[in-house]
Amino acid sequence: MDVVAQRDGQTMYAEVKGRAGPDTGTVLDILYGQLLRRMETEDAPEVRYAVVVPDEAVTKAQRVPAWVRGRLRIDLYAVDAEGRVSPVH
Repeated sequence: MDVVAQRDGQTMYAEVKGRAGPDTGTVLDILYGQLLRRMETEDAPEVRYAVVVPDEAVTKAQRVPAWVRGRLRIDLYAVDAEGRVSPVH
């Protein structure tokens, strides 16, 4: 896991990928696999997961449909060239 954050009884586990070049799709498939393998509890509402990618990789990260990410409590975040992080809805 790249990042584990805790606040107010909530925990977020995040996988973060940098600019991967032309093989970004494969890198993101691996990222999702890593995140899924680290999920230990089926029903833990106090736990969320996150995929954090450069803004140019958001479309490829969205190949996992929003309804799937929603059911698995996986949030998607984009990082712009200046390092600002924003949720993707």
